Amino acid sequence: MNASFSRTREHFTAWAAGPRNHVQDRHIYTINGELCVDAVIRFEQRDSDIRKVADRCGIAEFLGPMPSFKREYRQRPEPFIGYYDRSTADIIRSAFAWEMRTFEYR
Repeated sequence: MNASFSRTREHFTAWAAGPRNHVQDRHIYTINGELCVDAVIRFEQRDSDIRKVADRCGIAEFLGPMPSFKREYRQRPEPFIGYYDRSTADIIRSAFAWEMRTFEYR
């Protein structure tokens, strides 16, 4: 791990362990803690998920290509797993337990 990434990882660890509420948008897609939407668009499947929703709404023929921005741009070349140690992974797992369970992330 190079020195600059070591510093980046320290900042990430401090953020993860900090007092912030990590989940800030759950109220948008839940009512009383229950999922209240007809479909979920997952970022990693956004093109196909958006097309499925458009098909259900009868507007798929109006969709053009999905734009993508900054797809080739990353501030750091390290893979995301490099940001986590066991402690940080446990913090994030705990903070996002509902999302991980509901949306079937591991």
